[in-house]
Amino acid sequence: MKRIIKNLKITIVYFFLFLLSSEIYALPLDSVHITGKLSKNFEKGTRLRVRVMENYAHPWWMAYTKSYDIQIDESGSFALSFLPDKELFYCMFYLQNKNNKMLDFGNISGAAPTWLLSSGDDIIMDISHDNMSFRGKGAGRLTSQYLANLSPIYAKNNLIAVERLVGLKKYREALNLRISGIEDNLRINLGIIDAYRNEINNDSVYQILRYDCIGRAYGGMVKIFQENRFLGYNYDLFKNSFNNLKLRIDDSFVGIAAFSWNYINYLFEKEYTRNLYLDTHGEMNKKFDYAKMMDLILTSPKGEVRDNLLLTSFMNLLNKKPEVFNLVSRIDNELKTKNARILFTTWKDNNGTKKPAYPFVLPDPEGKIHTLSDFKGKILIIDFWYNGCFGCMNLNTAMTPIVEKYKNNSKIQFLSINVDKSKAGWIKGLESGNYTHSNQVFLSTFGTSAYDNEMFKFYNYMSLPRLLVIDDKGRTIMSNAPDPRWDGGERLTSLINSLL
Repeated sequence: MKRIIKNLKITIVYFFLFLLSSEIYALPLDSVHITGKLSKNFEKGTRLRVRVMENYAHPWWMAYTKSYDIQIDESGSFALSFLPDKELFYCMFYLQNKNNKMLDFGNISGAAPTWLLSSGDDIIMDISHDNMSFRGKGAGRLTSQYLANLSPIYAKNNLIAVERLVGLKKYREALNLRISGIEDNLRINLGIIDAYRNEINNDSVYQILRYDCIGRAYGGMVKIFQENRFLGYNYDLFKNSFNNLKLRIDDSFVGIAAFSWNYINYLFEKEYTRNLYLDTHGEMNKKFDYAKMMDLILTSPKGEVRDNLLLTSFMNLLNKKPEVFNLVSRIDNELKTKNARILFTTWKDNNGTKKPAYPFVLPDPEGKIHTLSDFKGKILIIDFWYNGCFGCMNLNTAMTPIVEKYKNNSKIQFLSINVDKSKAGWIKGLESGNYTHSNQVFLSTFGTSAYDNEMFKFYNYMSLPRLLVIDDKGRTIMSNAPDPRWDGGERLTSLINSLL
């Protein structure tokens, strides 16, 4: 009997440990409440925007984000409540003035950081230009992240010393100093997370925050090896240094690392950099075969980390390597874990070949509305651009011979979709003649930013320019169509001809 009771106790202990490790799946969801106050130094009309990421997606995968605008009253107070779709989730905070300009706050340098929140958080935030403070349920977790984000990946004094070594052409010393500076800073950030471990009060969350710090630092480190000319790029130096890189802080992982987008993104950057140098002599191979990179990833142990790395590699390289699109079926077969399958299925449903295209409803410069159905029976070649985008100008130049080739073909229509926030920016771009051709139909999504526009999010566009091809039945053929800047238009022309 005593043995039965003892075994029962052990079983109960393991059951609760299992619940702890899997709580990000199992617990019932509760609303998140965010309230607080802005200091008086911010201009009138400032608003707070909270952008929430779904299923631990990369924050720049726009198809998986939802934004909430918080109105701030005359006293500077604000409040927001919403029900998240996961027990744990990432979000970003932005301050914007009445003209939609992003405002700096909290003394955080660089890009806006991501924050790990939890179902049931009840956070009170006080925000000024040079500080942020948190009270309430979840405050310890957010405070630890804030303090870690105050410390940039590349410390200013380190960069000054690195720049001096570069000026002296001591490139190896400069590279080593840059790396050691990143690791010194990472050690500080991990110490901050450790100091708040009791207040975080959840081992899974504590581990994810540590992986966030490691991923953010080492992701920045490996990108140095992607031909950073600031350090006096030398192929042999960089290849040997990368291949013999000895990290002072352990970057190995367990399964919970799958929920840190920063860490998964670091693994992607590491694999991408490895492939740049693989089987090369004298220079990097920026045209390496993505299928080989995929094969290397698939040698990793099966599980959420591997699946999330495979998905991240696919999403991040779609715009750089058109051949990635040809591996959709294979990736679909390889992804087995829940979150990766949800994200990939959403992408495939919107971007898969011969899936219904986004039913846009957009104005031309005269205010006439045009819809997808207006162009039924025509093959649509659509480019997206914004005023001031140099890549968009270059794409327009590269598109000239293609537009000329098909301009008299009644089965083809070229569309130009501008994504500037204001109509004035759109019209200024049109008048410059740098972004469009006269026989295109000019449309715009003005009134919203590109990242809030539903068409932009539908296709998960992360940057511009982009080319979209839709067939005569209103179906998406390729949402990241071949870019003529890279091959003179050979692949795009072949794609168009296949539809005629």
